[in-house]
Order: sequence, then structure tokens, then C-alpha cells
Amino acid sequence: MPTPKRASRGQIIVIFGVACVALFAILSLAIDGGRILMDQRALQNLADGAALTAGADIGPGADATTSATAEDDAVYSIERALNISFANNYSCPGPVWCAGGQSGVLGHRIQGGPCAPSACTPTTAGTNHGPWNASNVASPCCSNWTDTTGAYLVNITTPYSCCAAASEREAFVLVRLTHHMPLLIGGSLWPTIDVNVATVARNYAIPYAIFMFKHNEDHTISTNGATSITATKRIGSNGTTLISNASLSFLCAPAPAYGGDIYNWYPGNASAINPASVRENTCGAPALSRELCLSGAATPCVSPSYLVPPNLHLPADPSTLGVAGCSALLSTTISTNPVVLAPTQPLDPSWNNCTRYSTLNVQNAGVGYLNPGTYYFEDTANGSGIQDTGSLVTGDCYPVATNFPACNPSVAIAAGVCGLAGFHCTTDRDFGALLVFYPGDAAEPNCQNVTNAGGQPFCKLGNSSGANNALVVSGSGNIHITSTAKYHNVAIWVDQNLGSSVWNFTNSAQLPASCNTQACAYQLANGSHVVQVGGNGVIAINGAIFAPDDNLTLSGGAAGSGYGQLLGYTLTLNGGVPVNERYNPLALAYSPVIVQ
Repeated sequence: MPTPKRASRGQIIVIFGVACVALFAILSLAIDGGRILMDQRALQNLADGAALTAGADIGPGADATTSATAEDDAVYSIERALNISFANNYSCPGPVWCAGGQSGVLGHRIQGGPCAPSACTPTTAGTNHGPWNASNVASPCCSNWTDTTGAYLVNITTPYSCCAAASEREAFVLVRLTHHMPLLIGGSLWPTIDVNVATVARNYAIPYAIFMFKHNEDHTISTNGATSITATKRIGSNGTTLISNASLSFLCAPAPAYGGDIYNWYPGNASAINPASVRENTCGAPALSRELCLSGAATPCVSPSYLVPPNLHLPADPSTLGVAGCSALLSTTISTNPVVLAPTQPLDPSWNNCTRYSTLNVQNAGVGYLNPGTYYFEDTANGSGIQDTGSLVTGDCYPVATNFPACNPSVAIAAGVCGLAGFHCTTDRDFGALLVFYPGDAAEPNCQNVTNAGGQPFCKLGNSSGANNALVVSGSGNIHITSTAKYHNVAIWVDQNLGSSVWNFTNSAQLPASCNTQACAYQLANGSHVVQVGGNGVIAINGAIFAPDDNLTLSGGAAGSGYGQLLGYTLTLNGGVPVNERYNPLALAYSPVIVQ
């Protein structure tokens, strides 16, 4: 018989083997588990960035081409961040020049060349870019795309129904990203593990061509005389829209057009609507709108709640931040020869400039070219701000004599605007400008001398315009401003936060608890009269006027594209020239945000 000692021989090997398995598992968990967590965090940041990139492209009412652009930009941001390529999912539709410079070379929309319109969209010739199902137009374009190494899988979907905001699904984008990550320690047992992340972003914008924020006003939007207005998207207010002489028309042409509706929170007065106008969703769409307003109804729809302005993070005046080198307030008169204007904060990062303005007077024969960037007007002197009876334009209008009002960046560049003395083109040829006004009247003497229930003065719709630090376009004055996504598509911003200290933008918390009826409508804020566009010149403000505390006074123009999105406190439309408002989902005041 073997002795007990001899019988125990070899057991240590078994114990050691079992221990090794446990140690191997612990080591694998420590190393590969840590790598998985780090990879997931990095992928989540990347997916968030891709979704926000796409969110900057889309907006409420965005069409299929716009959605494809958003998807493409999201794909491209992932490619650049990871140094990978999804080019095996898209190709050029024939014997054309591609990004690689040769016929048939795989290309991407962002990289240039006529591999158009987008990698995520079927071509007009019928060739599908990516796994797009032509029998289902709602199917996502960038679906189940594997990169050329086989390590990553991407799915990008827009329009996307999310949360309770599905009625504006065009403004949402879903990005899902998977990494087939190889394991270091556990690779012999399980070669790869899938690390999955997902994020939903939206373009937070108010999907209205025109919206006024004053509560309960009985004529928050109104017209005087023979003024007429045409729009290609809905109009709304926190009060009531009063359009006289049946002079409001919603258009289905020219394309793109979205039809329209009027949405009022306070439905005290019915608006006069042109019987020939169309209603929301009737431009080839169902007769019943998303907000359940019947097509062709004669009365406005009642909004479900008050709307508040989007929370835009617009640039701060460098002078208020203590930035050295900012000039004293400058007064400039442009009478004849074209003058190139320097911004307070340039878009060109290589240009060190900080010019602040008191008064810019563009006289009849004068032409002022706005360099890309922000312009701050912040004086309180009588007549300060912009007085324009000539032509004030951004650089895409150069030379104004031959290219206004049909301003075109490529024409301006070919004409030599980038070589013009004093003009600084950005590397991406962005001609966008932002005009910022601080309300300047110390007591707003042109307002009616009325006090609210708390004994404090306020301005109301229909008053004479304020005289200080205003944007005034009059006579045959021409204005063309191109906005930029770098400033959230805002072309004109009235910032009441730095208004004169004696101004009282009445807080609703200061009002009596019972003040929630039409009788208190005028007491909910002070308002200003900063933006005043009149006369019979060329009007082309291609972007948003963001003035949530300003009483806008606008007229039509003899030519030009008219106005972009109007976001104000109240709006009065004057004069006999039709006011054109062209809704553009890519030129709304927006803020892309992560929602999931």
C-alpha cells in the first residue's frame, strides 16, 4: 500500500491549475475590464460629438437632403476621430472624378468632388449610396455600416422619434456605435467583445417662421394699413395675432415650402387669413396637422403652452470680459466709397481686433462691407446704433454694384473680396456676421407714460420707436446680412442684459398674484424698440433676428430674400410693400443638445 504522503503526490498540480484559472480570470477582468470601460467612455464622447455635429445641420422641418447631410457629417466626424473609413459603404455613381482624383475611387461628400449629393442618400440615377431601402423612404440611410477594418459598426438615424417631442422628429438624430474590441488576456477564450454606445441629440429650435414671446397681448403680431405678409411656415405667439385686410398668406411654392398655421396662446381675436392660403401639412401632406388644427380653418390654433426663447450661448462682448486692446466706442460715417468694417470679435482667429461701435451711419451712396464676426453697439447717445439709408452688406455681396441682392460667396471670392484691403476671409469662407445691440435709452422717452400695477413704467406695442442704439433702415436703405452657424444662425441680437441700468424689464414675479389675465398683458415686460426696418430698399436678413425683449417694427423691401426667422417680443408690420418671410430649417436660432 502507498503511504499517505505518496498518495498526496500530484494534488498540488491540480490545485495550481485551478488557481491559475482563477488568477487568469481575475487578471483578465482587471485588464480587459478596464480597457472596456475606458473604450466605452471614449466611444460615448465620440458618439455625443457626432450627434451634436449632426444636430447642427438639421432643424424642425428639415427635408431628406438635409437629413442626409447631417448623417454624412456624423459619419465623417467618427471617421476623423478614430482614423478609420466607412468608404466601403458608399461609392461614386459612375465614371466621374472622386475624392481620390480617379474615376471609380471611393469618395465622400465632405471630401469634395461630384460624388454627390451625399453618401447616405440614393443618387438621382438610382444608385444607392449605402444600404438604403428604396421601397421604404423612411428607412435610415447610414444603417449597419462596418468600417474597412471590420472593427466598428455605425447606425445613424434622422429623422428620429424621441421622447415626447416626436412631432418634430426632423430635429432629432440617433447615433449608435459598436466597437468589436479584441481582448488581450481573454482573447484565447473569446476573441472580441462588443462595446456599444448610443446617444440622441436634437437641434433645439423654435420651429416657427415668426414667434413673439409676450404673454397675453391682444395684438402681439399686427399689421398696419395695406401691409401683407407671406410665409412658408407657421406663425405663433404667446398672445394673439391680429392680421388686418386678410393679408396673410402661407405658401406652398416656391419649394421648399411647408405650409403654415397660426398658433396663439391667447385666442381673443381671430386673425384674418387669406382664403387661398394653405394650412400646416397641406403642401402635399395630410389635411390634419400635427397640432390637430383642421385644414382651412378660419381661426387660429390654440397653443398648448407658452413658449420661451431658446437658451443660446452667444458670444460675450470682449470689453465686458476685460479683454485688453478693445477700442473706445467708434463712430463711423460712410458717405460714398465702399468701406470695409472691422468687427469687435473676428471670425478669423488670426486677426487680433476688438472694435466697438457707438454709431455707424451708412448714407445714401455709401456701401459698408461687414467682415465676418460680431459687431457690438452699446452707446446711449441719441442717434447711436446703425442708421442705414445706403447699403450695409456682408462680404458675400462683393462687389455690391453687380451682385446685390443675389449675393453669392463664390462670385464674391472670384471678384476678389478675399484680396480686398482690410477684408479677412476665413479659411472655410464663412461670411457670417452677428450684429449685437444693447438697449440704450435711459428712460425711453418715446414710450407712452404708462405704469403697471407696481407703479413701474413699460413700453407696449404701437409706440413710437426708441431713438438710442437702434438698428434703423430707412428711405431706400439696403441691408444684407448672412448669418453663421458659429453664432447659432443669429444675424441680429438685441441683448437686454446689458441695457441701461434704469431700464426696467419687469419681472412677472413682481406683479400681483391675480395678474394673469388680458388686463395685465402690458405688465409682463418693458420691451424696447431697437430693430426698425422701414423704407423701400432691398431687405435680405438671412438668419434669425433674436430679440425676445424687443418690439420689432418691420417693413417690406422692394427686392431681396426678405427676413429669416423672427423671434421677438412683439411685432408690427408697416408700409405697403409685402413682407417676405422664408422659413429655412438650417437658418433657425438653434442650440444642439444631448437629450438621451
